[in-house]
Amino acid sequence: GFLRRPRIIAEWGPVQDEPHWYEGLAIVVTARRRSIEVDEVGIVLLPKKTRRRQAPEWLHAERPFRLPLGTKNLPKRLQDGESVRAFAELDATIDELHGIDGIAYTYVRASGAVYLAVDSKLRKRLQRPLGS
Repeated sequence: GFLRRPRIIAEWGPVQDEPHWYEGLAIVVTARRRSIEVDEVGIVLLPKKTRRRQAPEWLHAERPFRLPLGTKNLPKRLQDGESVRAFAELDATIDELHGIDGIAYTYVRASGAVYLAVDSKLRKRLQRPLGS
């Protein structure tokens, strides 16, 4: 069952959004062993930690708080081994999430389910630097 879940990886660093370069967050979603229809990729803030890495699709758009990341080619059907990449500029993402409590997870909403991934450095990177 584990290999049937899509692989979700958060990458930090320079991101090109024509014609500029930004420091940002890119989330790469890769299908494994079965095709999926990716509808949304982003960051979600949950009120507490969860052991569930897959859940039925959220019913309420405002709960839990989620921040979809920009991608121009969604929805997209991915076959085994294919990937889609979504990205956001770091400062804009920090501004969006500033002051909202919760545990940060990267997520993909695909084929009627939500898949979560843990990144231990995600919340730390999304905090404002001291003195800002």
